Amino acid sequence: MATQAKRKGLRRSGNRAPSDGHRHGLMSGAFALGLLAALAATVLLVLLAVAYGFAPTGVPDQTPNLTATTTPISTSITPSIAWHNFTEGMALAAAEGKPLMLDFYADWCYWCKVLDANVYSDPMVVSASRDFVAVKEEVTGDSPFIDRYSVYYLPLVLWLDTNGTTLLRLDGYVDAPTFLEYMGRALQKFRAQGAP
Repeated sequence: MATQAKRKGLRRSGNRAPSDGHRHGLMSGAFALGLLAALAATVLLVLLAVAYGFAPTGVPDQTPNLTATTTPISTSITPSIAWHNFTEGMALAAAEGKPLMLDFYADWCYWCKVLDANVYSDPMVVSASRDFVAVKEEVTGDSPFIDRYSVYYLPLVLWLDTNGTTLLRLDGYVDAPTFLEYMGRALQKFRAQGAP
């Protein structure tokens, strides 16, 4: 009987050990699921940040810093778009009777840099830009352009007539062939107003 009680006791404590171990295994599983959910949320946040143009901090920027100037940004042999600031661009557009192609950007905007690298360097886009006065303006928190032109997303490209009225709007990034289509439509709208 003592042996039987001992066995029952061993069985009983033997039954508890796997049960406790089993609970510990479930706790580890719950911890792993929580960790996996946190990792998935982090990946999702990073993807959304990249999609909306937010660059991670602490990562060295490998793209050139483009700023609005009154002279062409590049004087190299490779053809490039001759960018102007807004004030000079409006005066030039009125004098030459050309529509404006107004590019809004920010230094932190990833897709603005991709637009510069992949679209504005495309030879066909550079050639088509000669029908416009190209203006590049950086948008900061206190920029007067935010309210005036409803700058909600970057990059933003607007095509304006010589009075500053919007002909066409492009929110976000598109590839060079699509950008050329926008340029053609803007020029068509401008000419439909009776411009040369």
